[in-house]
Amino acid sequence: MSFTNTFDTTNTGSAVSNREDLTDVLTILAPEETPILSSADKKKASSTFVEWTVDSLAAPSTSGISEGADVTAFTDQFAGRAKLGNRVQKFRRDYMVSDMQEAVDSVGPAKIAQAEAKAIRELKRDIEATISSNNLQATEDGSGTASALGGLGDWIQNDQPLITQ
Repeated sequence: MSFTNTFDTTNTGSAVSNREDLTDVLTILAPEETPILSSADKKKASSTFVEWTVDSLAAPSTSGISEGADVTAFTDQFAGRAKLGNRVQKFRRDYMVSDMQEAVDSVGPAKIAQAEAKAIRELKRDIEATISSNNLQATEDGSGTASALGGLGDWIQNDQPLITQ
């Protein structure tokens, strides 16, 4: 097992003057893949509540039709239409480095640009986690409840989670 004691002033052995082998490469150990967010269409919201219409298809039929059979009833092909909606949610990650940190060299980049890039990566993970959650949508009420989008878990678990007909 390797160890370092370069800065250990209490050890007077021969290893006290050994150098550390510390690379300039910084490794982030947390995964950052965001497949849901990456595959979603991105558009500018024009309101805090976004709505869209959906339709459904009938279950597949494997039965045939007899030769010469007349149509005796008609199906309303648009009976399955519904209007769905979800809230727009704001996300934020703060970042900053001190003037001193900006001026000096460090192991692995630690400047304002890298802090911003890391915050953006964290934001993407926050959004992905929210989209994938069971969160219920919420409307900002002016007394501490922020506007929140409903997660996919709520949509999947409920029969008609966010229908706004």
